Amino acid sequence: MGIQRASFLLSECQQRAQEGLLATAMGSYISWIARDYEGLQDRLRRRADELRASVFHQASAAHARLPGILAELQAGFEVWLEFAVEAGAIEQSEQVQLKQRCRKALEETAAVQGSYHRASDPAFQFLSLLRSALAAGQAHIADRHGMAPESADRWGWRPKPTGRGWLPQGSRIGWLAGGDVFLESGASYRAAQELAGSESLPISALTLHRRLRQRGLLAGVDAGRQMLLVRRVLEGCSREVLHIKQSDLAKL
Repeated sequence: MGIQRASFLLSECQQRAQEGLLATAMGSYISWIARDYEGLQDRLRRRADELRASVFHQASAAHARLPGILAELQAGFEVWLEFAVEAGAIEQSEQVQLKQRCRKALEETAAVQGSYHRASDPAFQFLSLLRSALAAGQAHIADRHGMAPESADRWGWRPKPTGRGWLPQGSRIGWLAGGDVFLESGASYRAAQELAGSESLPISALTLHRRLRQRGLLAGVDAGRQMLLVRRVLEGCSREVLHIKQSDLAKL
């Protein structure tokens, strides 16, 4: 919508408000709600629960309360549309279109909110910083035997001057095994902090581990020892490492 069009609509709404039309419409809506207030509240709650579970559940990645907020907004708008149809303000075809437009707008809002959340969340920042460190040659990940993994250039390795073989860049921060990445806790935390510079991660390594688990970014934990670090034999030694999925590191 252009600025001129938006300005025209705003002026028109202000004029209708001065004429008392908006107050009259609100009074009619309140009267309509009052006819079956308890039943309407029950329907509203059930519809919000349905929407939260089936439509907006993925918004919890941004904030735990966001799915419920979006579901209540959509459910409330749908109730208003029922009133608008019954009052003769809109046709049923318009009701369907407006319902879909509202849902789409709320889904887009959730997506935008999710991107803001990820950008500011230390757990996602940590993995993003590691990816940048690997790309910049400031860190590398080896295979579980300490050698160059497949697609070594993606994991912080550079071709040797002779063109045969690979050279690791920066510090070793972890090991790759199939679809899993095992991060050395201290080395990976230092690599992320060094790349972040003055905008360092605002939490300690231990708190970061808990955040990774809360965000569903730890692929495995040591439940028996109640530890977030798991034990794996890597380069012939038993090590305690953070277990994440390769896809979670690669997709950020």
